[in-house]
Amino acid sequence: PDPTPPDWFGSMDRNTDRRVTRAEFVGTDEAFRAIDADLDGAITPAEARTADAWFRQQITGEPVTPRASPA
Repeated sequence: PDPTPPDWFGSMDRNTDRRVTRAEFVGTDEAFRAIDADLDGAITPAEARTADAWFRQQITGEPVTPRASPA
């Protein structure tokens, strides 16, 4: 199963299919392409978690490990 996504993912996933398409994404095309690692046209929970950890690291300057999924 997909890991638990960050809060922003749930806010953007308007149809609750656990995928954020470009139409649902509120950021720029460039940001969408950067987060959509496999370039399939949708951001998955795993891609969102990876991006969230990277952005947090950029802000804090400290390495951030994505949270583990709840058991």
